[in-house]
Amino acid sequence: MSIRNLAYFTHPSSIALIGASGRPATVGEVLTRNLLNSGFAGGCTWSTPITPVFRILKCYPDVESLPSGRILP
Repeated sequence: MSIRNLAYFTHPSSIALIGASGRPATVGEVLTRNLLNSGFAGGCTWSTPITPVFRILKCYPDVESLPSGRILP
């Protein structure tokens, strides 16, 4: 097995976070906060069924609604 494609996993150019949340102490909130504070320079797309806008972030209600192809910057 080749490891050359692991770079896509270890150094992504974009991330889609499914389950973004603003409820304190939830996994979705911790992941959202960590991603926002990480300095990640790539594009991020957010998905949560709770609200269409969360912390000025446009959120998609489900995976089927995510834009295909290029992830939003």
